[in-house]
Amino acid sequence: MGINQDGLLSIKAQLASRIDAISDQLGHSKSGSLVRDIDEIRRVARDHGMDALADLAFGLERVLARAGGSMAIQPLLESMRDAIGVDTADAKFAEAHLAMVNLRLYG
Repeated sequence: MGINQDGLLSIKAQLASRIDAISDQLGHSKSGSLVRDIDEIRRVARDHGMDALADLAFGLERVLARAGGSMAIQPLLESMRDAIGVDTADAKFAEAHLAMVNLRLYG
């Protein structure tokens, strides 16, 4: 038994709202709060089969652990927002976006 289309649209809207809230709070929120918010997005996305979004959230968690955030957060948040609209659980979407962010950061 899966979630109906209206329920999925509601979940996607909630996830988009959470991503926007993180983006709005950058520089004003504590890193522990940021990590918890991103982890919650990852968990909800995984629970609802949005693997591309979950993989991007996991990638952002790794970036935060390594670099303390820095300039990588905003591009990953934008990719996460894009991933909400991806209908398939396509791992290649997340891989491509993570590679793009790595290229921006490390050349």
